[in-house]
Amino acid sequence: RSFQTSLEKNPDNSQALISVGRVLVRLGRNDEARTTFEEMIERNPDSIVTRMSIAEIKLAENDSTGAMAAYREILNIKDDFAPAANNLAWLIADDPDGDLGEALRLAMLAKQAQPDNPDISDTLGWVHYKRGTATLAIPQFELALVSRPGDPTITYHLALALHSDTQSEKAREVLRVALAEGKGFQDREKAADLLRELDGSIAKEN
Repeated sequence: RSFQTSLEKNPDNSQALISVGRVLVRLGRNDEARTTFEEMIERNPDSIVTRMSIAEIKLAENDSTGAMAAYREILNIKDDFAPAANNLAWLIADDPDGDLGEALRLAMLAKQAQPDNPDISDTLGWVHYKRGTATLAIPQFELALVSRPGDPTITYHLALALHSDTQSEKAREVLRVALAEGKGFQDREKAADLLRELDGSIAKEN
């Protein structure tokens, strides 16, 4: 209501309009939020903040194709915008039919712009892992964990890369760290399955 009152006084208040859209997203009213952001795009087609918000809505709706299109539009406006490059790289790498060469280019672009961003390090590591170059992936995941120690998702990614690099014992140690605190994360079941697999393989070897 506060933002809407501000808009009534000044309909061209773009910050208030963006804030209204974000509140609507938090309330789960994505259609209304989308309409709000589209109005902003009509007023200012080059608004990166607004286009990023539209991409976030599409991701929330599991519309990765739409989100990728939104990120590409942003990069057409500003070709070195790291958040869009990073998110697009991740989506491409996570797509079974994605162009991993393009994903690597985008991840490197984002890395150059924000070398210390742990999300970007994680994305670059993930792209390397998907390309089958675990030795390049491992340092990126380790760097991400310096800034975000104990992050279970990044830790799981590191374990996958270590396992791929035939460092099974170290991968098992890393997985135990990821699962130790009992925190929920998206890949928790996959991490637990991999730990059981590694426990079984190492037990047979011994």
